[in-house]
Amino acid sequence: VAAEKNRRANVNWRNKAEVCQTSQLEDKPFMDLLQQGWTALQIAWTMHRYSVITSTDIKDGMDCQALVARSIDCFCAGQHDLAVQSANEALATLGIAKSAWVWIGENLRGRGQYEQALAAYVMGQQVDPSDVDCIVGMEDVRDTIQVAKVFNHNMLQLLAKDRRMREYLKDKAFVSRLNSIQADPTQYDPQDKRLAHVFEYLHDRGGIPPPHVPPSVAPLTDSFESNGTPIGAIPIKETLTELTEYLLSPGTPTVWRLSNTYLLITDLVDESSHCVFKAEDPTRRHKQFVVKLTDQEAEVTFVKRMNDRDDSKHVANVVECVQVCTIPLAGPAKTCFALVMEQGEPLDTCHLRNLQRRPLLALECVQDVAKALQFLHRDHAIIHGDVKLENVLYFDRAVGYKLIDFDQTVAIGSAMRLHCTHEYCPPEMARLILQRHNHVLMAASPTFDVWCLGVLMLKLFVDGGHLEEFDGVAAGDGILEIVAAPGFSFRKSLAKASHLNSRQMTFLMTCLEPDVSKRANNVNDIVDIATFESPTPTMPPTRSASKESVCEMPSVWTITIVNGRRRLPRGDVLRGLECRIGVVNVAGATSCKFDQDKSMTASCGSDVVALVLPFFRVLMVLLDVLDALEDHGADVASWKALAWPPIDSIHAAVDALESIHTTTTVLPIELELRALDDRLTQMTCLAMEEVEALLVSVTRALKQFATSSDTLERVVAVLTCPGVAPTCVGGLVGHVHPATGVVAWKCCVHGGGFVRGGDMASGAVANPGDLPLLWSLEPMAQLGSRIKDPPSLRRDRFRLVFQCEWRRESACHTQQHDARNDAMLQLLGDSDAIRCLLPMLKVSSLVLRALSVAAVFGLTLHGLRFDYTKLPLGLQTIAAMEALHGSTHTLHEWEATFESILDRLDAEDTDDAEMASQMNKLQMALTAYRVAVDPIMKDALAGLGFDWKHERLGGLTRVTLPTGHSRWVCDLHRTMT
Repeated sequence: VAAEKNRRANVNWRNKAEVCQTSQLEDKPFMDLLQQGWTALQIAWTMHRYSVITSTDIKDGMDCQALVARSIDCFCAGQHDLAVQSANEALATLGIAKSAWVWIGENLRGRGQYEQALAAYVMGQQVDPSDVDCIVGMEDVRDTIQVAKVFNHNMLQLLAKDRRMREYLKDKAFVSRLNSIQADPTQYDPQDKRLAHVFEYLHDRGGIPPPHVPPSVAPLTDSFESNGTPIGAIPIKETLTELTEYLLSPGTPTVWRLSNTYLLITDLVDESSHCVFKAEDPTRRHKQFVVKLTDQEAEVTFVKRMNDRDDSKHVANVVECVQVCTIPLAGPAKTCFALVMEQGEPLDTCHLRNLQRRPLLALECVQDVAKALQFLHRDHAIIHGDVKLENVLYFDRAVGYKLIDFDQTVAIGSAMRLHCTHEYCPPEMARLILQRHNHVLMAASPTFDVWCLGVLMLKLFVDGGHLEEFDGVAAGDGILEIVAAPGFSFRKSLAKASHLNSRQMTFLMTCLEPDVSKRANNVNDIVDIATFESPTPTMPPTRSASKESVCEMPSVWTITIVNGRRRLPRGDVLRGLECRIGVVNVAGATSCKFDQDKSMTASCGSDVVALVLPFFRVLMVLLDVLDALEDHGADVASWKALAWPPIDSIHAAVDALESIHTTTTVLPIELELRALDDRLTQMTCLAMEEVEALLVSVTRALKQFATSSDTLERVVAVLTCPGVAPTCVGGLVGHVHPATGVVAWKCCVHGGGFVRGGDMASGAVANPGDLPLLWSLEPMAQLGSRIKDPPSLRRDRFRLVFQCEWRRESACHTQQHDARNDAMLQLLGDSDAIRCLLPMLKVSSLVLRALSVAAVFGLTLHGLRFDYTKLPLGLQTIAAMEALHGSTHTLHEWEATFESILDRLDAEDTDDAEMASQMNKLQMALTAYRVAVDPIMKDALAGLGFDWKHERLGGLTRVTLPTGHSRWVCDLHRTMT
């Protein structure tokens, strides 16, 4: 009601008596209506609707317009019987033969209240299933709602992203028509081809949701629970406390209507300082929401401020509030608020214990919270004012952690009220609270949040989150007295934070500096803390080889105990047995390839086995997780195809080795996989979408683990362990730099590096495809400046050119071998053939751009050399053809892959090691691209009438080497193979 009041500025809420009189409620005081069963919300809504809708003076009698208004108002207020009665009176006066429900639906639709109109038609159809007008009205309104969703507030921005749509936008009259449809969706004409084209384009892209709007008290489209019980509006009570007690009391309904979109479910989620209930959007039941009932206007102001800014949606670490609802109260407070937010998992005891065992994940949690505070401080000049573990939620591996509860937000420099959670309270606030100087004001400063976040981080890195400084202190002011005392510090607890390295400890101590003038004044320091990996105290120091390595290290290792007995021994008997140590290639976990047949032999009691055992446990838990995912229906065929050891033998080997290696490190990935395995084991039924998402998260977690510096250091420790021959384990070779003496570890793929002058067969893949890899488009005549005027190129002729794959220093020389067949490669600029070829041409241009950048640094691919001299003209030609034909997205995934590689190769901060790594990715991506796109290429050429089933195509010849590799080369470079 309050939101509607703000939108309709002409409403006069104080004139209640006059409005009641206009609705034939003369001589009935406001309290009488309450006694007759009307709620204050219904009365206020009805009076408000009359003041907005009724444009004529109806004090002297009830005319037809007033009857229509009353029927609509009563329907919106939930008084359906009275609404039907008023509608029937209006229909009788006008002599119209149709049902009251149809009449109400038509009027609501005419006023743009489509959801309410649909509800009216649905109720009418339930009353009379044979009412054709209701059935037709339902479908018409649904169509209108669909049009409204498609022609939304981002309509023009979305259309401007497509070249063909931009041509439509150049027509001002057409744009005006689009705006009219946005304002009134009933104006949409599906017979208009341009409108239908725009609708199809916007609809295919999912339709961006409409912007946040204040909630309405109108009924939901689905106004009934699954058991047929009507869903009522939130009842009006004196206070927020009375309202929450009523909602939680036995016998009351379990579902209440919050707005047109959301329902409140009386399932209490949290009851710390405010009641938080479950919320539900009936149209998106897969999404989880909560609703927080609060009377704190500070948080409401903050949420509205966030929703009014475009950048708030890009803040991944601040919880998103999707709607703010105003709930009227009968007491002095007048209103309270319902904040509908996305739901995450609280950091309960189990989750905290998991974080405290896994320093890397704990650092990620701190980093996410620090990013949220950085956004508040830097972009909005406000502080959170109540940072603590209880105000942090976990969502998933991809999203991470988010900050919640903005009751205490204050603008920087403004006065803060004396409030803080005791364990997190900075000394300056503790002193003011103890002195009870309510008249003394404290200015809000980022240093307040910095101290709180420092305490949060400290609690994550001490055993059980226990701060020794507060041992034996009773709840209340005791903790504040300790914090406020001169000379206080967290020295004892900091000494127990064993997983923090010296640099992290120094930063944390500046955040927990009791003297506010010396304390860090922004959270950037804590963001920096989280970027430094946790140390590995049990790991022996290693050389700086890991920093020079161009390869990702194997993350999954195997240990096979050589034993002729059925059962594995324990203790000293096991120490004397030999075992074989090897590696396993995991699909998607690393771009490097390791030789699984190259293993090493060591005694079971040796140091190297102790170093490998944590990796071996990762393999054991990984296989358990894959079995559990398969039980839930996941497709793990690609995983099962790998050379895994038998799971039973792995469990037996781990049990045996742990009997003699009792102090080995538990890797973070093992804990993460165990938690997932426990979850899958406990769940009896999971949606397939969730199962597939979990499988993706496993791959992502393994990839992150394989590429982390912690894993790299651990593997280097294995390779440098006394008695280990590096060239025997997984094919890894240690390359010593002649000048620095630093060792760079490389796999069998990267062993030779990326250097010029390699032979054509090196690094190649057998049977790469029947067609040349890269294509380009060249004009057959000089275009000059016309290249910048795409419409003028419609009748120009272009030639499809296949790139020679072994160009040396000299220019390529091509000679037609089949002039008649090659003539099929000549195309008109506006032909459909060019449109079909554009995806392959775009990918080829991206690859050539990447290779031209790499060539500047002396890097090339194994076994492939291309010509970059005509690249500028080729890029201009493709851009012109895209402007002429519009964008095509057939190979958008491949475009994204090669664009990502190009961006990193061309970035200023890319060092030599990453450059080599990106070249490796490019080599592997090209191999996969060639296989995947080969059928598409063949279909495109067949569409031109071009016969591709030859050993000579477009002036190139396929050369097959003795190794079985093949390349497409020109006549000149064929002689150099």
